[in-house]
Amino acid sequence: MTLTISHIATDSLKELLRVLFKALEKFRKTTFFDKHIRDWARGIEVTWSIANGFHPHAHYVVEGSFMKLDELHAVWARCVQRSGGRAVSREGVDLKGLSDGQGLNEAIGYPFKVRDLARWSAGCVLELARATKRRHLYQACQNWSRRMKQREAEVEGLQQSESETRIVLFRYFLEEVRCGEFEACEAARSVLALLAAAAGLEDAAQALYLAMSRTNKPPSK
Repeated sequence: MTLTISHIATDSLKELLRVLFKALEKFRKTTFFDKHIRDWARGIEVTWSIANGFHPHAHYVVEGSFMKLDELHAVWARCVQRSGGRAVSREGVDLKGLSDGQGLNEAIGYPFKVRDLARWSAGCVLELARATKRRHLYQACQNWSRRMKQREAEVEGLQQSESETRIVLFRYFLEEVRCGEFEACEAARSVLALLAAAAGLEDAAQALYLAMSRTNKPPSK
C-alpha cells in the first residue's frame, strides 16, 4: 500500500514531512485502519526531481482484509486535509497484492537511494539531512517488530556458531550450479533429493533441476 501527498517544487521537505507524519498518525487511528489492517510494516521514501521538488511518501506492507481503493483514497485524503496538506488525487493511493516473501524491502528498504543522491544538488542533500534527522523513517506493528527481533537473534546465533556451516542464498547457489562449480554441483544432488521429498518446495526443486541440466554434468535420473 502506497500513500502520497500533493506537493510543488518550492515546498520545503521539513513541512512536507510534518504533514505526512501527522496524516499517517491520524490514518492509524481511523476505523478503516482498525477494520482492514492487522499487521504492518511501514517505510518512508523521499525522492526528488527538478520539476516537482521533494516527494516524501509511505510504503506499507500489510496483513489484513480486502480493501477498496476508493474507500482507502477517501480516508487518506481526509487525514491529509486535516493535517494541513493539499487535496490528494486518486493517484495518491495505490494497492498491490504480494506473494509470500515479496515486497517487504519496499517498506524497510532505503528511505532514499544512494544512486539518486548522486544526481541531487548539494543544497537538496543538505535539506534532506536536516529534515530527516531523528525522524523514524521505518516503523512496524508490535507483532512484526517481535518477529524481527526473533529473527535477529536467530541470525546472531548462526553467526556465533562454531560450526563450519556456510549459509548461501538459494539464487546464488543456483548460479554456482549453472556455472558448473564443482562443490555446488556435488551438493546439488543431495539438495535436490531433499527438495523433492519436501511438500511445498516443488518450484525450488524444478529450478535446481533446470540449473543442473544446463551444466556440463546433467543430473542423473
